[in-house]
Amino acid sequence: MIKHEHITKLYDKHNIESRAELNLKMLKNGSIKHHSIGFDEEFVSIKSLDADSPFYEIPIKNIAGIEELPHHTAIILRNSILFLNKSNNDIHVHINIEKPTLIDRIKHLFHMD
Repeated sequence: MIKHEHITKLYDKHNIESRAELNLKMLKNGSIKHHSIGFDEEFVSIKSLDADSPFYEIPIKNIAGIEELPHHTAIILRNSILFLNKSNNDIHVHINIEKPTLIDRIKHLFHMD
């Protein structure tokens, strides 16, 4: 099980605004051999999920970071993290349901994202 403080650190470390070069090769290596993952220039497809899943096809521009953990590979998005299990085909999703700040709501209201 992934602890809350580890999840918080992942959100703090990786964000869209200051993201570094994504290591997409990490998703291709053998550590997540139980998951079928495809790439093109715009999307990462997690083909081990149902095609109806909102996480089946993720725009690369929405990925804040990818991090190798002891038992999972984490794909960090703005408000969620996908944890791909390394020993089986399980995928766990954490959804960050923090309320937006006043500034965030004003930005969204005026489409200033």
